[in-house]
Amino acid sequence: MEMKTLKIGYMDNNCYVVNAPNSSKGIIIDPADDAEIIKERLEKRFLVPHAVLITHAHYDHIGAVAALQNLGAKVFMHKADEPIIKWSVETKGTRGFCVDHYVEDGEVLEFDNLRLKVIHTPGHSPGGVCYLTTNGKVFTGDTLFRESVGRGDLPLGNFEELKNSIKEKLFTLPDDHEVFPGHGKSTSIEHEKKFNPYLS
Repeated sequence: MEMKTLKIGYMDNNCYVVNAPNSSKGIIIDPADDAEIIKERLEKRFLVPHAVLITHAHYDHIGAVAALQNLGAKVFMHKADEPIIKWSVETKGTRGFCVDHYVEDGEVLEFDNLRLKVIHTPGHSPGGVCYLTTNGKVFTGDTLFRESVGRGDLPLGNFEELKNSIKEKLFTLPDDHEVFPGHGKSTSIEHEKKFNPYLS
């Protein structure tokens, strides 16, 4: 798998552009904003915008979704976050979009030789998900950060549910799995088990 992290948006979000080796299908995880920057990265790698994978629908993670959808990308998201799209549009002025495919817990998405397993991790939002690759990388959005976790006080959030999702769904993964969050530095499952102060 080839991967590039883009720091975009006014909240310094991590947007990930990934693709299988020798594939022209660009997969964009959490296109927070700055569609032109994402488009430039795709063109530099001779990739087409094939799919947008949303970890959750808070406004700071979906700003460029509509623009990428207009370029032909299909949008993947958990259905439980539909109310969060509405909240993001109505209160934050985010541009709306339609979801092409609602993902489900345990579902495996395949894009040529790139396979990502959907892990439903509600708490930060009801439809929050993480995407797990076959080579031990997990994209966690705002569920799990390096030595921190997502908020539980936003609309439809639940902090206890968030902690349970992490402990039951993520901390059961192998310790050497790498964690790529929606903000900040990458980390590992092992590191978070040992040093995350919110999950002791």
